[in-house]
Amino acid sequence: MKRDTSYLRLFLFSIFFFFSTSIFSIPIDWVGGEMFFENDWNRAANWFPPRVPTAADDVTIPFTPNAPTLDIDVTGGNAIASLTIEDGATLTTGNFSLEVLGDVILGTTFVVTLDASGQTTASVDISGNVSGTGVFTAAAGTVTIGGNVTVGTFTASSGSTTVTGNLTSATFNANGGSITFDGGGTST
Repeated sequence: MKRDTSYLRLFLFSIFFFFSTSIFSIPIDWVGGEMFFENDWNRAANWFPPRVPTAADDVTIPFTPNAPTLDIDVTGGNAIASLTIEDGATLTTGNFSLEVLGDVILGTTFVVTLDASGQTTASVDISGNVSGTGVFTAAAGTVTIGGNVTVGTFTASSGSTTVTGNLTSATFNANGGSITFDGGGTST
């Protein structure tokens, strides 16, 4: 008598698929432009492939007139695997939080803005390094960087920034903000 192994094969495939998508990061690109929600981070139609990024995703934000804005804190937070902001692109977190589990790579003419609009609950937590020749601006709220920072201009305005590694920047602007080197990091 022959055994039906289709359920076993389906089960094994499901286990493989689950672990392969949770171990390996998946690229996802910002496209923006969904009517009436052109800048909404949490709208699947603004991404390719069309879904909201998760902790398993390598996010790329290219230059576009419809730059993304985080507009809601989702259950479990807005966590992504890594973030690349290309030349001329921007990302605004508004009053909400973003967690980058890996590195952030910045283009040459971009500004990353943490704009808490008077709120102190907004935060950006980056587990890895931040690198690029552009401008990193933390306008308000809290920024924590677990690795090294190497950027053209670093601005910490009216918020608090903690860098565990080293900070290398051609221009540093405190602008009323505070920066803490936690773990032996230095500034050059």
